[in-house]
Amino acid sequence: MSAAIDLIRAARVPMESRDWIDGNRNCRRRRTGTLGPVLGCNSYVVLCEANLAGLHMVEDDGWGGHIIMEDSPREIRKHLPILIHGTGRILKTGLGLGCVVRGLLSKSDVAHIDVIENDPRIIRHVGPEFAGNSRVTIHQGDALTLDIDGRWDFAWHDIYTEGNDGLQVLHGKLIKRYYGRARVQGAWNFPASVARALPIRLLGAKRTRRQRR
Repeated sequence: MSAAIDLIRAARVPMESRDWIDGNRNCRRRRTGTLGPVLGCNSYVVLCEANLAGLHMVEDDGWGGHIIMEDSPREIRKHLPILIHGTGRILKTGLGLGCVVRGLLSKSDVAHIDVIENDPRIIRHVGPEFAGNSRVTIHQGDALTLDIDGRWDFAWHDIYTEGNDGLQVLHGKLIKRYYGRARVQGAWNFPASVARALPIRLLGAKRTRRQRR
């Protein structure tokens, strides 16, 4: 349990990070208030997009909208399968707030992380934290079409679609795309019922008799 807590702490966005607005995306630190016991923190960083799915949550000054990601301990726990088990060379689709990358870098047995991120704004605002780190390479492009060389010990998929519409279908396509190049794969919030139906074992899902390692 203590190892998981340490990984969650390491994965969180640094307190000195700055709020930003870029186009229809914005990122800022919020106080949790009465939600503190639920989220497991006193403040957390939220990445939002002003789109149809979250238009009713956009404030007059442009902040807010549909929540893409947050760095609360409650949310980061969903990434514990890769944070705990990930070693060696790792592929991460979607940079987001950098939580998974940050947590993995706290482990000495992680050799290198390839990150594929489609949105240049995320790379512009989150990427500089990892610039110059020889253990991280950020590639800009669509993980479903971008070709990068390499094989990985683990792959973790966590991309974004507006309102999360069809998200797990896309995660399934990514798992298929990188099958054979990543020894073990997993995805954020991937449905257990779907994972059990696949012929390969996914991180965070129990193995069935028909699944291979």
